[in-house]
Amino acid sequence: MERDINDYFREITQGIYSEIEERLEKYNLVKGQAQLLLIIRDNEGCTQKDLANYFNVRYSSMSERIDKLENAGFITRVHEDGNFKNNRIHITPEGRSAATQCRRILKDIEKKVYKGIQKKDLLSLEKTLIKMTENLKK
Repeated sequence: MERDINDYFREITQGIYSEIEERLEKYNLVKGQAQLLLIIRDNEGCTQKDLANYFNVRYSSMSERIDKLENAGFITRVHEDGNFKNNRIHITPEGRSAATQCRRILKDIEKKVYKGIQKKDLLSLEKTLIKMTENLKK
């Protein structure tokens, strides 16, 4: 059976996601939670609305994601002005520690994926992927 470029994209994506999920399991996190935790850490005090806009999801969907991180003790929400849409999200020490582990895991997997590929080839691939992304947006 002949393979095309989409098969490789799918295989790479599935392989990366599988390894991320496997390595995050010991921290009781899944890939989406790890990504959210990293964004919160890097944007301390952001609002739930900011996060919903960043991830392009409904406010209620983001609320569910944030609830899980809060219940796990990774973040806290501070209500401002009695308006729940202005919740400020803060990372806890446990969340900061978990985020550090998440970042390490992602960097390790990135090194594994890019091993043996020259910098100039990665830059060329990046330009191609940017162009493909732009094409999809048109």
